[in-house]
Amino acid sequence: MLTVTEQETIRKLVIKGNSSNIRSLLLTVSQINLFNKVKKSKTKFITSSILSNEIGISVQNANAKLIRLYQAGYLDRIETSSDSGGIEHLYLKLGEGIV
Repeated sequence: MLTVTEQETIRKLVIKGNSSNIRSLLLTVSQINLFNKVKKSKTKFITSSILSNEIGISVQNANAKLIRLYQAGYLDRIETSSDSGGIEHLYLKLGEGIV
């Protein structure tokens, strides 16, 4: 449950016409579960391939889910070169870099 101060802040954003910005930050239950999975992970990063294997979905679906969390500001992302010569994205918990 939100505090009164948090509710007031959200109301002010909505009144100022920022409701689309607020909507872009909202997550579905599925997205929250995925975010919590990444947050609790013992590894420093996750890729769409790793996620795909862990939860039994296609790599493309895993990639879309990770992109959504990244675009909403819940994950950091860095680009690396993949073994095949393409670009691979490593998704990280906010504030954690790869050393």
